[in-house]
Amino acid sequence: MTQSTLFQAHRNFSLVLICVMLGACATTQKGSTGSGDQAAAPISDASKPQAQAKPGETPGAPSAGAAGTSSPSNSAKSAGAAGADTGTKQGSSESGAAASDNEEAAQLKRQLEDQDAQINKLRAEQQAEAVREEAEVAKMREQQAAVAGATAATDQQPAAGTASAAAAKSQDEAAVFPANAGTASGSTAASAREESAARQPVERSVYFDYDQATVPDKYDEMLLANAAYLKAHPAIAAEVQGNCDERGSREYNLALGARRAMAVKRALELAGADGSRIAAISYGSEKPVATGKDEESYSRNRRADIVY
Repeated sequence: MTQSTLFQAHRNFSLVLICVMLGACATTQKGSTGSGDQAAAPISDASKPQAQAKPGETPGAPSAGAAGTSSPSNSAKSAGAAGADTGTKQGSSESGAAASDNEEAAQLKRQLEDQDAQINKLRAEQQAEAVREEAEVAKMREQQAAVAGATAATDQQPAAGTASAAAAKSQDEAAVFPANAGTASGSTAASAREESAARQPVERSVYFDYDQATVPDKYDEMLLANAAYLKAHPAIAAEVQGNCDERGSREYNLALGARRAMAVKRALELAGADGSRIAAISYGSEKPVATGKDEESYSRNRRADIVY
């Protein structure tokens, strides 16, 4: 009886010890692994697709495929932007060049119109001079006819004494003197023109304004004198040399000098000179007469010289 009681107590104690050990093990496992309750993820996160990490990669790190996909698109955007910028710059450059060409063409057109106006003015002056000379010749003829008629009437009248003859003679002299005076003045003017044409003109340079090729009005008399000299000496050939100041490019100055030389040549032709004996050349800025850097030196180099 005593042994049976001891065995039963020993068994109960063993069971209690086993339960205590199992409880201790469960408590230890729960402390190491956590409480086992996980917080519920937000519904918005559940709607987002999650990329699965490949073996050997850290979850959440961007994959090579994603980087490769984004890089070409960024490169394409950059290339497109660069192309658009280049096209815009080229378009602006072409529009600027077209505007510059249009402006230069308009300027050349205005210069040609100014030259034509100058030519028309010289032509009108020549026509007026010719009309004036014709009027003077007609007046001289009328005076000579009147003198001839008065002389014939005097010869037909009978002599009425010495006083009448003296009076008629004085009248004849009075009538003849203006005609002789007109003839003498006309011959004197013609001689003066011939003598002026025979002498070589001293002034033979036309000076222009800045970036202009229009002959100023103040050189009309000088150009007429040079044209008369060339007409009086058919064996002489002339050369009009266009020049510019040093400002501007070499090509532009050569073109401007050529326009200035052609403008002076046209003026000489309108004044009566033979254009086939006049050559027009341009030296640009390569033949200056003044080497200063001031406006006075520049104005002396903007010229066209008539060289015999």
